[in-house]
Amino acid sequence: LMKPLKMAASSSQPVLSTLQVQTIFFQVPELLELHQQFYQGLRQSQEQQLVGHLFQRLVKQLGIYRAFISNHQLSLQTVRKCNSSDERFQNLAALIKVGVYTADPTSYTLEELLLMPIDRVTRNTLALHDLLNHTPEEHPDHPLLQEALSISKDFLSGVNKEILPRKNSENTARSKRRHLVKDGFLVEVSDGSRRLRHLFLFSDFLLCAKLKQGKQDYYKHEWSVLLTDLTLQSLVEEDIVPTIPAEPQELINDIRKTIHQTRLEIQEEKKQNRGPVNKVLEKTRKKLLDSELWLIQNSPTVPLCIHSKIGKSYTFLLSSEFELCEWKEQIEQARNRNLDSVPLSLSDIMKLTSSLPQLRSTMRPPLQSNID
Repeated sequence: LMKPLKMAASSSQPVLSTLQVQTIFFQVPELLELHQQFYQGLRQSQEQQLVGHLFQRLVKQLGIYRAFISNHQLSLQTVRKCNSSDERFQNLAALIKVGVYTADPTSYTLEELLLMPIDRVTRNTLALHDLLNHTPEEHPDHPLLQEALSISKDFLSGVNKEILPRKNSENTARSKRRHLVKDGFLVEVSDGSRRLRHLFLFSDFLLCAKLKQGKQDYYKHEWSVLLTDLTLQSLVEEDIVPTIPAEPQELINDIRKTIHQTRLEIQEEKKQNRGPVNKVLEKTRKKLLDSELWLIQNSPTVPLCIHSKIGKSYTFLLSSEFELCEWKEQIEQARNRNLDSVPLSLSDIMKLTSSLPQLRSTMRPPLQSNID
């Protein structure tokens, strides 16, 4: 969009003036070049599996982002002013297709696209946080990633406190209205494996977390997406089933029988030992817990497929069509009630994640097996 507008600005029938084009797209070419270099570096580093230097180079050029963010409010004001004064520009800015050469192109307004670079800083910081957690301390990338994460967090802190006070006040007002709609333990299919996750549906976004149990429960943030940025995919069963890891039905039936037998053993041991809990009983209970957790992760087969605007897809497995319809209905209703959501900052996500033990309505995975 920027190139044709820039070319038209010097013609006899300009849509925008050269100054307006420069104001709206200030630092956009520089950001594009920065991320193209980063992407090319990642591709070239696949064999060596060393990426720390690339993230360091990226965060050391955050000044480009600062300049973009400082101009962001003026850029939006110019877009809105041009929208109201020129119908040609209004039509151009209202519907911009991204990914036209893919099977699923997505349409955005110009204002939505201009918000994405700000959101990208938060996403990069979250990616760095997760990457560092999965990088051993002895790995040569560890100190580089640690420094890059520190620089990125400091930058975000400065943005949140100094450059975007109005956005922060809007987020504060919105967070006061935010409430938990539904939560529950679901099985997520990720990297070819089934993983038990706690999914939280808030009034404006969806958050996936991993429960860490101990003296005090806490959650690890896995991912989150605004409801306005997601779609629920309707996939034909044969399109997705081959990609879902599944255990043989015979094994699942055997585990159910094992659970039933283990419960009978526990009841018998309780009858014979009315005193303090002994080691045999504790061992049997541990066996029951492991079997039930295995069953919870491996028995669901009904897919719930979520796709985000940035191109990421998430697949959950549910136990029944009824449960699937329930989740879909709640997500659709919440999304339709909140059409003006804005991206959460890293600090918002971290604060919310730390408060999940107090907010949740489902305390533990449903450790109950269905015995036919």
